[in-house]
Amino acid sequence: MREDENISTEYRILLAAIEAIETYGIETATTRKIAEMAGTNVASINYYFRSKDELIERALKQTIEHMLEDVFAELERENLSLREVMQEVFFYLIDGGRRYPRL
Repeated sequence: MREDENISTEYRILLAAIEAIETYGIETATTRKIAEMAGTNVASINYYFRSKDELIERALKQTIEHMLEDVFAELERENLSLREVMQEVFFYLIDGGRRYPRL
């Protein structure tokens, strides 16, 4: 993960957790691996998230929120029929599941 000074440490950790889950899976994404990917240390993870479980929960919640934002954006498209919109949403969800199976 590339360190960006405009992104807070907390957000870098969250992004690193999502990346670590995708790379290693939930069970083997350790706080040490996440900290390394975020360019920080395990103490920072404990400071911002209190536990690995809380970090993983927030990472999954953010992933789901982004997915739902994309789905709702598709539902608001006016130039497509309901069938076409539903087809787009279906393919989006299937593609996401195939591209990011560990998330």
